[in-house]
Amino acid sequence: MKRWWASWCCYDDDYRPLTYPPNKEILGWWVTDKTPSDLFGPDRVTICGLIQAPTEAHAREAIQTDWPDADTRFVVEKEPYEFEESDQFPLSDWMVSRLK
Repeated sequence: MKRWWASWCCYDDDYRPLTYPPNKEILGWWVTDKTPSDLFGPDRVTICGLIQAPTEAHAREAIQTDWPDADTRFVVEKEPYEFEESDQFPLSDWMVSRLK
């Protein structure tokens, strides 16, 4: 199974995934930017995440499963990839076991 680093945008007040925790392919996700609305569009939240999937297409499907209206910016393979927690990317309880 490969690991993918991805980024997507949500244009909704509630940018959380449809399920908690999200589907098992999502190993972790973090909000990296919040841009308030202006005359040209709605509020935008940029999210990044680490996804485990056999192909890029499957990784994109995993995002769409829990964020159906997401606008995917990129999905890049990060193999081999060891995740390191940081202030920018803190781990929630559900992420710890998935990232082992």
